[in-house]
Formats: sequence, structure tokens, C-alpha cells
Amino acid sequence: MGLKEDLVTKKPRENAGSRSANRFSFQNNWALSELMEREKKDLEYIFLFDYHEDIVILETERNPQKINFYQVKGKDSGNWTISELTKSPGNKNAILLSILGKLFSCRKNFANYDNSLNFVSNALFKVELQNAKKEKKGNVCVIELSNKEKEKIKEAIERENISIDYSAIEEITFLHTTDLSVSDSTTHLLGKFTDFLNEKLGGGIMFPVKELLNYLEEEIKRKSNFYSYDDIESFDELVKKKGYKRSEFKTFMEKYCTTKDWSSIKDGIKRTLGEENILFGDIKLYLRVIDNYMIDSMNPNHVILKKIEEKIDMIKVNIKPEGKTFMQIIKECFDLYSSDAVNQDIYNEQYIKAIIMIKCYE
Repeated sequence: MGLKEDLVTKKPRENAGSRSANRFSFQNNWALSELMEREKKDLEYIFLFDYHEDIVILETERNPQKINFYQVKGKDSGNWTISELTKSPGNKNAILLSILGKLFSCRKNFANYDNSLNFVSNALFKVELQNAKKEKKGNVCVIELSNKEKEKIKEAIERENISIDYSAIEEITFLHTTDLSVSDSTTHLLGKFTDFLNEKLGGGIMFPVKELLNYLEEEIKRKSNFYSYDDIESFDELVKKKGYKRSEFKTFMEKYCTTKDWSSIKDGIKRTLGEENILFGDIKLYLRVIDNYMIDSMNPNHVILKKIEEKIDMIKVNIKPEGKTFMQIIKECFDLYSSDAVNQDIYNEQYIKAIIMIKCYE
């Protein structure tokens, strides 16, 4: 049995995290931020949301062998200490797992695989290092800590009845500080996403960045909030219900983050309509509607518009343009569309014809 099978058969310790995911956009936004970092480095990945940990990252889509667990928590003020990270929220009668204890339990469940345990926050870590000096660190591995700090971790492992050898975790447990704002992580993430797209596409962004980011956020939120773990019977189903893989992001980028030369398309349509003696006022109207469609078409949340586009694409391939003017082709396509139109009252006749013009001109 491999990692794929173990992820399906070994169910998470609890599903409360998924039900409360709406209150924790910080962890989902950190996941998107981390996804962008992995894209910049051209790394493969599958992200799993609220499954065994806040975020689980697998190293490849095909045959993952390494699994990385991330617990992500925001902190309004102050620094984290090892005492806080090893403090159990329970009592003597019901000892619950501490922050680090939850990560260690993941190691226990997946001890046969190469893995890392990671705690991520916006706050720094005030820890004592091996030189007995207390420092505020942004990134630190447990093995760098003093014996005094390590003893607190060992005591937590024993107190919380985690059947794991301390030596198995000290080199793979990391504390990270992110620059993502906890008070307004969505706005901060928008800036990161804009910078990412500019770097990826070389500037000249011609699409609605905020709407596209909102689509990604909603997609992750939806997967975070799925907690019917017993309904997951295969690894593919697990990824579909709880995950997001690199190939999906590539498809998203190709479909919506386009660098299509809309100006050339508009100029071509304007020139063609002029050559066919279409009234100047009508040309201006069509060009204005084309501008609206340009923005709308790049928003993946416009489900009805996508259905209209698909229907027009099917109609267009069967129209023979020989011996017809551009507007005759547009009318023929519009008439065929109208005979079996998508049931909606959002887009009027001029808007539908503007879509047809672009589809037929491309």
C-alpha cells in the first residue's frame, strides 16, 4: 500500500476544521501564496485542504512519496514561544493535542513516508537556541533549539500520548513566518497575485485580476468545507473533493489569464463593419459591448456566459462563410442561436451578436 492509498484509508483525526474554514481565510490565502511560490520555482504539487492538517502538500501528481504537513495560524500580537506551541487546550481529564502535537500525530500516521512538519504564522518565534541565547526568529528548525526548549517538546509528546520517537521529528519540524497580513490577508494576497501575473506574463494584464483571485479563493473554500470523509473512496476522488493540483492551475491560467490581443480583434471588426457600410452609431455600440464582453469573458464565475459561448462555438463550426458578408454570417449564427438559446435574461441581442462577431472573426 502506498501514500495515495494511505491518504484515503487513514481518515483525519477530526472534521471540525472543515466546518469552521469560513473563519480562517488566512490559512487558505497562505495556501494560494505558497502555490504561487511553487509556480515560480516550477515545482510540481497537489494541495489538500483541511485534511489531516490545515494544508497538506504532496510533491508530485503522479506517484507522490513525500508529504508535507502545514498548520497555519494567525496571531494578532506578540511572538510564539515553544511553551505556547506545546500547550494542550484540554485538562487532566481530557488532554487534547497541542499545536505541535497535532503535527507530530501526522508524522505518526505517515511514518513510512518522507515528510516534513511545518507551523506557519504571521508572527515571529521567540525561542532559545543552542547557544542558550533567546532570539526572535522568522524561520527555525527544531534541531536548532536549546536542550531546554527540546525538553518541552519531549514532555508534550509524552503528556499527549503520541507514540513517536522524538529523534524522528527534530530534523523535519520547522517554524515559519509568512509576510502575509493576518488582518487583511485577502487584500495582501491580491497584491501578490498581481505581481505573480505580471512576472509570469511579462506585464500588460488585460483581465480582471480581482475576480480571478476571488474564483480561486472560492474554489479552495469549497474544498476546505467538504468534510464527508467517508464518501471519499479513492485518491482521485480525494483530490477532486479536497485538493488542487498543478495541472488544474495551468488550465486556469491558460483559460482565463490570457494575453489575447483584444485591440487587434476590435480594430479588425471595426474595419470590417466599416467596409460593409454599417452605420457609425451601430459600430460604436458594438465596440462598446465588445469591451464589456472582453472583461466578462475572463471571469470564470460567469457560468451562464460560458454556456452561451459553448453554444455559439458549436454553431459557428457548421456555418459556411463562402459568398457571405461578415454581417450575413453574424445574422445566420444569431438566428441559429436564437432558435435554441440559453435560457437567461442577462445578455441582450447586441451582447450576443458581439460574442458572435469575436468568435467568427478570430
